[in-house]
Amino acid sequence: MFIRYLLIPLALALMSFDTVIDDMIDRTERQLATQTELKTLMQELQQEQTRFTEGEQTRTQASRMVALADQILKMIEESHYETLFTPSYIDELRFLSSIANKKSPAPP
Repeated sequence: MFIRYLLIPLALALMSFDTVIDDMIDRTERQLATQTELKTLMQELQQEQTRFTEGEQTRTQASRMVALADQILKMIEESHYETLFTPSYIDELRFLSSIANKKSPAPP
């Protein structure tokens, strides 16, 4: 009878651990997906910056570069990854993002 009282809490604890582990795995998978997407976007931004410095300075290309920087900065901030990057990189993203967030003047 005494063993039965010991096994019930143990079984409940094991179920709880299983739920906790599943939750940890789900969060880790979401973080990995975010980090993978972030890496892809950062590589795209680097390619766009290279094209820009090599002379491809079209409005479309500049808009793409600014939009990428804005998206990257938002992902970094939402994921609380700011401390993982150099301040100069974050500043560069903020500068480009500020351009993306400016409203165009209304036509006269």
